Amino acid sequence: MKNCVDYQKEVLRQQAASVLVNKHIDENQEELILLLKKTIVSKHYYVQRIFIAETFDVNSEDSLNSILKSDIFLSNQKEIFDNFAAIDLPSDFSKGPMKAFLNTFLESLENFLPAFYKLNPSKFPPGRFLASPCEFLVRCVFPTLFGYCWALEPANAYAENLVKWFGEIYSTKPDFIQKFRNDWMFNAMRGFYTSLDFNNFIDQAILPVFNDYIQQPILYQRNHTYLVAKAIQIVENIHKYYYELPSVLNTLFKLLHDKLESLCESNGKDFKSEYEQMVQYLFFDAIIQQYFKFPLLYIVRRLVPLSDVAYFYEIWNVFQIKFGNLENIDPEFVKQINSDPNFADFDPMSVITDISSYSASGSLPSLQEFCNIVQCAHQPLLMTTHSLALLFRFVASLQHMAMLPKSIDRSIDLVFQQALADKLEDYNDHFFWFPCYSLKYMNIASTAFEKTMSLSPIYRILSNRDLRLPYGQQSFFEAFKTAENTTVSASHPQLSTEIHWLLFSQGDTMNEIPQKLNEEIKKRWLEIENHRKRVNRLSTMIFTLDAVNHAMPSENPMMSIGILLFEKFQKTYDIMPRSFITSAIEKIQEMCGPSYEAFGKYVATGLVMSLSPNVKSEPFLGARYPKQYAEGEIGNLQKLIRPQIITSSLIPDAIRLAQDCISVLKYASVNHIDNSLVRCFAPPIISNPGMMAQNLNNCLSFFPQNLLECVFTKEEYGSLYAFFASVT
Repeated sequence: MKNCVDYQKEVLRQQAASVLVNKHIDENQEELILLLKKTIVSKHYYVQRIFIAETFDVNSEDSLNSILKSDIFLSNQKEIFDNFAAIDLPSDFSKGPMKAFLNTFLESLENFLPAFYKLNPSKFPPGRFLASPCEFLVRCVFPTLFGYCWALEPANAYAENLVKWFGEIYSTKPDFIQKFRNDWMFNAMRGFYTSLDFNNFIDQAILPVFNDYIQQPILYQRNHTYLVAKAIQIVENIHKYYYELPSVLNTLFKLLHDKLESLCESNGKDFKSEYEQMVQYLFFDAIIQQYFKFPLLYIVRRLVPLSDVAYFYEIWNVFQIKFGNLENIDPEFVKQINSDPNFADFDPMSVITDISSYSASGSLPSLQEFCNIVQCAHQPLLMTTHSLALLFRFVASLQHMAMLPKSIDRSIDLVFQQALADKLEDYNDHFFWFPCYSLKYMNIASTAFEKTMSLSPIYRILSNRDLRLPYGQQSFFEAFKTAENTTVSASHPQLSTEIHWLLFSQGDTMNEIPQKLNEEIKKRWLEIENHRKRVNRLSTMIFTLDAVNHAMPSENPMMSIGILLFEKFQKTYDIMPRSFITSAIEKIQEMCGPSYEAFGKYVATGLVMSLSPNVKSEPFLGARYPKQYAEGEIGNLQKLIRPQIITSSLIPDAIRLAQDCISVLKYASVNHIDNSLVRCFAPPIISNPGMMAQNLNNCLSFFPQNLLECVFTKEEYGSLYAFFASVT
C-alpha cells in the first residue's frame, strides 16, 4: 500500500515530466512558427520572381533597368515588420485609414471574395508597377491572401474561389471559354499554380525528356520523328506520374467539372467539348506548356547552354498541332508532323482519364493541424505596402460594380481623400505581417484551445520539493502535522502557510485524499501523455515544412534571367579576345550593377560555357543501361555519382562532377575510405578519368581565377582540383 512519501515521489515525477514536455512544446512551437513564416517568405519571393522572370524582356530598357534596380532578387532577408502600424513611414502619412481598410477587408474576406469576378482589366486603375497592375494582382497578390497555398485548407479555398469566379464569368460571357487564354482568369490560374509545388511531377514526367533532348545534336533535336516520340513520351509520363501532382488539383477539377456540367445543362451547350477545352487551357496551357516555354525557369536544376534548349518548345508545338492551334507554327513543320506515322496515335486528351480519377496525391500540411498544435487562432499573411496599395485600388474599383460590405466605404473614402495609395507606391516597398484571425474563408473551424488541468491544493503542496514528509506514514493528516512542525516558517513562509491552511480546511476529510489523489494523478499522466503526443505532432509538422523549404527551386528565376542577361552581354562585347576575358568580371559587375549578387554568377557561367564548347558526336538513342557498381563501400560511393549529361559545353559537366566529388569526399571522410576519388571514378563509371581530368583542366586553365570563382563555389572548385590531382 502506498504511503504519503510514495505519493509525493510520484507527484514530483509528474511535475518533472510536465516541466520537460512543456519545455519541448514551447521550443517546438517557436521553431514551427518561425519555420512557417520562413516558408511563406520563401514562397512570396519565389512567386514574385517567377512572375518577373516570365515577363522579363531583355531587349526592353525599361524592363532591364527595373530588374537590375529591384531588390526582390537580392536576398530573402528583407526586414519584415510585425504589423502595418509598426512600419516606419514618413510622419505626414496617416496610417489610420489604410489600417482600417486592411482590417475590414481581411477580417471579413469571405464577404469580399465573391465579388472578385467583377475584375475588369480595362477599367483597372493604373498604379506605379512596370508590369500590368492587373496581371501582378492576380499572379502575385491574390496568392498572398491564401498564404501561397502552404497548407491544404487555404489551397482548397483558393481553388474553390477560382471555380466560383469562373462560373460567374461563364454565365455572363457566352464566348468566355473560347477567349479564356486571353482572359485575366488564365493568369489567376497561373498565380494559383505557381504557389503550388510541382517538383516531384516535373522530375518524373518532364525532366527525363528534357535531359535526353539537350544531349542531342541540334539537327536531331528538330527531327520530326524524334519530336513526336518525345511528345508521346510526355503523355505516357503524365499518365504514369499524375499521382505526383498536388492533391488540391482534385478539388479544382472536380469543382470545375460539376460547375461546368451544371452551366452547360442550363445553357444548352455541349458539356464534353466545353470541358475538354477547359482541360486544354487549365492543364496543358497553364501547366504543361510552361515547362517548354521556360525550361530554365521550371525544369533544370543547373544551368545549360541556351543553344541546347533553343528548340525545346517544338515538342510543345506537336501538342499544339494535335489541338488544332496552328497559329505561329511553320506550315512545313505542321506538314512533317502530320505525316509522321506515330502522330495519329498521339492522344494528349487521354489525360482527362487521369484528371477524372482525381488521383493526384501530392500532400500539403494542414492549417487546422497547425492551429490546433500551436494553439493559435490565426494565419500569418505576408503583405507589402506596394501590394496593399494595389489591393486597395482593386477593391475600390469594385465599390460601385459589386455588392461589397458597406463597412469598407468609409476607409476607402478616407484613403482616396489623402491619396494614401499613391503615397505608399511612391515609398520603398515594406514587408509586414498581418495576423488574420478570420479563417472562415479558408474553411477552418475554431481552434479547440486546451484547458490546463486545475490542480488540487494537496497536489500543489506535494509538488513542492521543500516539503518533508515522514517515511512510512500512510495517514496524510499525521504526515502533514509532522511536516507543519518541521517546516520553518521563516525560510519557507508560503509552504508553511499552505500546510497550515490544508490542515485547517481539510483536516476532517483527509482520509479521502488517497482516492482523490489517485484519480488526479491518473488524469495528470493522461495530460502529460497528450502533451507528449503534441510534441510529436509539432515535430512532424516541423519536418514537413522543412522539406517544403528545401524543395523550393529558389535559384531558377535568377538563373533564367541571368542567362538572358548573358545573351545581351554577348551582343554588347566581343568576348573572344584573351584581353577581354581578363577583365570580364569587371564588365559583368558594370552591367549588373547592384544586382550583381543575384545575376553575376549566371552571366559569368554563360560566358564560360560559351567559350568551352563540347561536341555531341551522335544521338543518344535507346535505353541507358545501369552502371555496374563495385562491391562494398566503393559501390556505395559510386551510387552518389549522378548520370552524365552531355551538353554543348564542358562547364555543366565540370559543375556536376565537382558536386559529385563533394558528396564522395564527405562520405569517404565519415567512413574512413582512402583514395576515394580515384577508386570511385575508375572504369566503368568513367571510361578514362585521366583524359577527362586533363580535358577539363586544360579548359579551365584558359580562364582567370576570379572568373572561375564566380562560376564555382569555393568548395566545388577545391573538390574539382582534388579530382584532377587524384586521377592524373
